[in-house]
Amino acid sequence: MKHLLQILFFAFCLGATQFSLAQELSDYRAIGLSVTQPQFKNGFATDENWYGVHAQFSNFYFDYHLGSLYKKGRETLDPLLRGYMWNVGYSHLFFKVRKPNQLSVTTVRLIPFADVGLSYVRAGIDGEDRAFSWGLKLAPGMMVKFPFGNVSLKWDTYFLINNTLLSSKNDNAFTDIRFSPTLSFSIDGLEDIFNPRDYKKSIDYQVQVTTSNKVGTYYDWGDHDKDGNTLEKVDVYRESTRTDDRTEKIAFEIVENYWHTGVKLTAFPQRDNQGLTLMYGPMTGFRFGMFGIDGFYQRGQIGLRSLASVEELAQLSLENVNFNLSAAQPVSVVGGTFAMDILKMSIRNSTKIADVFWGATTFTRLMLRYNYQQITKNGDLKFTYDEAEALMLNNASAILPENNPYQLGKTTSVHGMGVALELGAASFSYDYNFTKTVAPLLNRHSFSFSIGVPLIRLVKTVSGHLKLRKAVRKAKREAKQKAKATEK
Repeated sequence: MKHLLQILFFAFCLGATQFSLAQELSDYRAIGLSVTQPQFKNGFATDENWYGVHAQFSNFYFDYHLGSLYKKGRETLDPLLRGYMWNVGYSHLFFKVRKPNQLSVTTVRLIPFADVGLSYVRAGIDGEDRAFSWGLKLAPGMMVKFPFGNVSLKWDTYFLINNTLLSSKNDNAFTDIRFSPTLSFSIDGLEDIFNPRDYKKSIDYQVQVTTSNKVGTYYDWGDHDKDGNTLEKVDVYRESTRTDDRTEKIAFEIVENYWHTGVKLTAFPQRDNQGLTLMYGPMTGFRFGMFGIDGFYQRGQIGLRSLASVEELAQLSLENVNFNLSAAQPVSVVGGTFAMDILKMSIRNSTKIADVFWGATTFTRLMLRYNYQQITKNGDLKFTYDEAEALMLNNASAILPENNPYQLGKTTSVHGMGVALELGAASFSYDYNFTKTVAPLLNRHSFSFSIGVPLIRLVKTVSGHLKLRKAVRKAKREAKQKAKATEK
């Protein structure tokens, strides 16, 4: 059930994205970061905000947040519970406004809006059958739309049905009517600087269709059945193949291949026996055709997983083993990413598409990614639970070397696979990172958000904008001088 609901949410979101692409997207499309503060019930609480991603394509929106919670009155070493929430739906803007000029920092719009959509929330007692809820979400809010994106604040109101088949209602922290204020920061991808062009084309192609038709029947001798019958009825079929002509219509917004540079933030909250990941740094790369290549450097801390078994933890602390050895390791990371656009890969008979299409990239991209990272330790280990450090110092031999975070090498190579949604200069990605060495502690999930600005194109755009303004001022002066001369 859990995986089916997640697949349905992802399919809905992907369908909304492709629908928006085909409908010439409006100005209200952006992706960015979001933070929310869930209000729990049944004795649950959280000491932190839940972080995630916000995406909007035309009037379709998608939110995903994740974080941790706990049951009040828990023991000191009891582990934090994990939780997450998905929201998809329709966003209505009460005022249709003129698109701000991205080259002017003074053009700002204040827009009230309301969201209505579907929600899926999993937050409660951990275990094989965790509590979850699903239902509707209504959210009035206010958006401040500035030249390169927007900041929005909304009051999410959830109307949820508890899953009573797998869990007790008292084990569910987020059910019935719940509230959650949400703040989002979104980037619209620097559309004015990229200046995307509509590309529409009908592609004619042929397919071979094979059919099987019944042409007759005959009777043959067979084995005796219980009634003594010996004849068997045999149907005769004939296969035929025909060629059908078909047409596929495609619609994209394309931009010229470009080089960009900017900043990248990588994070993942403390959950799933994994410590907090938070890193940031510069990045640079190219987008050409259906391919993307990036290089990056980051500093911060990387979350290590706790792989110690219950038996190992019991040797550390005989009184209470409800904790883990998850930790955060200060690191510096150098890496690279290679990606391919899934939307372009899905087009039939690509060889029949004009060179202008494959000689350029698209403004909106869904990228399948591979990344390689070289991780170097540059600080002291920080355990999620303070007691874990003391227990490890007293009896570190109880933990197997491959499960001991102190045994992590100075430098480790890590691979990763994931997917990224890109909108011009903005990109949000999910990756699962893994290592083939004896460092499974580094196998982890991560989210990244980056902004890559095409500097050459930015300089040309700003230069052209300044020249245009200069020409307009000159034309106005000449018009005034001509009017004065006429009066004389």
